[in-house]
Amino acid sequence: LTAKAEPLPEVTYLDANGAEQTCTEYTLVDSSTSGASWYAGWYVVKKDADVTIKSENEYMDGVSINGDVNLILCDGASLTFSGNNAISTVYSSLTIYAQSTGNNMGVLNAEGGWQGISTFNGNVNIIGGSIVSGPIISQNGNITISGGSVDVAATANAGYGIEADEGSVTISGGTVKAKGGYNSAISANNGITISGGTVTATATGGGAIGINGNNNTVTISGGKVTASGPMGAINFATVKNTIAGTGWTNTDDTDDMADIHV
Repeated sequence: LTAKAEPLPEVTYLDANGAEQTCTEYTLVDSSTSGASWYAGWYVVKKDADVTIKSENEYMDGVSINGDVNLILCDGASLTFSGNNAISTVYSSLTIYAQSTGNNMGVLNAEGGWQGISTFNGNVNIIGGSIVSGPIISQNGNITISGGSVDVAATANAGYGIEADEGSVTISGGTVKAKGGYNSAISANNGITISGGTVTATATGGGAIGINGNNNTVTISGGKVTASGPMGAINFATVKNTIAGTGWTNTDDTDDMADIHV
């Protein structure tokens, strides 16, 4: 006799447009995935599950991603990674989805000793979920947030909260709270665009900026933005604001200012 594995149940999730989609082929995430790499495909933390994945020692990553990974956080689920980098990817991208937009969204805790989510030549896309993380850093890649709740805080000895080195940061929805350590709260070398959501960027280090454009363009066309830092709310940037009626437009007295209160 040959045993036949039962198929996994269908899992729904919300895509970038808020439409419900269905996933039928995936890997179920549980504690047994500890110490293993994730490869290209879909991963699901089931409803109300509480999963913790720790690195074998403080110098290793919680999970290493090889290939583009899509993670679905089901309602009421909690997934915690810990390690030198809680999540690390190389030439790979990570996209995070949730099943709903309310208080019951699944939670991802990325407890990195150095960085919460770290990518090299890859992108980070947060479409949903409640994300509590150390710094989210992408080298040669882009960071996109279109929904969910994202709370990122750098420790005192870490630099940026959210940084795209040689990449861009795009925020079009959700609630984003970013706190920098000795560096800026949000920084990108190839442009920062905010078109929706509620964004709070707070820098506390002596030479830090709330939103650092790195001599590129910061475009704000929607949402609610609050930025602050000892070296300015928004600095080292050509600031473009297209929100009519807010008292913050591309006129001679507001364009490219170092300290703009939104």
